[in-house]
Amino acid sequence: MNRHLSLRSGNPALTSKTFKNLSVTNDQAMTIEGTVNKTAISLLLLMLTAYWTWTSQNLALIPVGIFGGLVRKKKLEHEGSKKKTKNGAIQASGPRGIDSLT
Repeated sequence: MNRHLSLRSGNPALTSKTFKNLSVTNDQAMTIEGTVNKTAISLLLLMLTAYWTWTSQNLALIPVGIFGGLVRKKKLEHEGSKKKTKNGAIQASGPRGIDSLT
């Protein structure tokens, strides 16, 4: 039995038909050296932006972050207030908190 079939998922995109006609080509296989280089570059970018954020005294960005966070919270609450039942009808429910995202 193939390994991917032994791992079951609740994801509807990962059905048993997903990997049937999969063709494998080794034309541009990623090497260990390429993986290490991409990881190093990503970590460097992460550290540089973290350093800039930590040392930046740009207080004008604080309201932008607060406003963006509140807009995102309202959007999540709105999406959580509409749930579809099995027959496709929309059922109203209370606001959804951050804990329910996991």
